[in-house]
Amino acid sequence: MYGPPWIWRWGRRGPGRPRKPRIIWFRIQGNIVFVPYVNGQMLSEREPIEILPDKLEALRLVYIDGLTQDEAAKRMGISRGTLW
Repeated sequence: MYGPPWIWRWGRRGPGRPRKPRIIWFRIQGNIVFVPYVNGQMLSEREPIEILPDKLEALRLVYIDGLTQDEAAKRMGISRGTLW
């Protein structure tokens, strides 16, 4: 799961400033989704929420690895405001 870092960026391109790539330190297979549950029951009226690799990396660095937002942003190569 862990290995050398890879660079992830949005696939969209259009007018305006180009998006800055994010450095991701883990690889996942497939899509990660969040499905809301209440009292053990899935909320059928709500759509599952897809979690993109950069958001998942930010959550992992802050909540699992215990880094501050500043440290996590530096590791991903982005600003703290972009991280959160």
